[in-house]
Amino acid sequence: MKKLSLLFSVVFLVAWVASNAQNYNVTFQVDMTVQIAKGAFDPAADKVTVRGSFNEWGTTDMTPTAAGSKVYAATISVPAGIVKYKFFFKHGTTETWESGDDKAYTVSANATLPVVLFNGEAMPSGNDANVTFKADMRLPLKQKDLLK
Repeated sequence: MKKLSLLFSVVFLVAWVASNAQNYNVTFQVDMTVQIAKGAFDPAADKVTVRGSFNEWGTTDMTPTAAGSKVYAATISVPAGIVKYKFFFKHGTTETWESGDDKAYTVSANATLPVVLFNGEAMPSGNDANVTFKADMRLPLKQKDLLK
């Protein structure tokens, strides 16, 4: 009888903890500027999603943070603890996951995560660069190969 009572108490405690698990609203954000500039992502036709342990690696659509913005966001109710996630998009028939390790965040309160660049790719600077080439032409000139 004592074992049955102990078992009931343990099951009740586990069920109570699970039913009272705290969820928090977490806003995930990704900047698609580089992907748009590369022609890999078309804001008019493609969708970017966040996938992670909180949605069983399914898709949660993200929307631009403002009209014409290249930053996309989604606010999701997630349980307290460590969540792992990545951003994903499909362009035509090409599916693109972020490369590298999963991102991780420890959820303990409502939060807005910082904006990150998709795949961590920074936009090329576009700054002009001077390049100087030098060629040692002494040997060909001695051999008169250039005069033939």
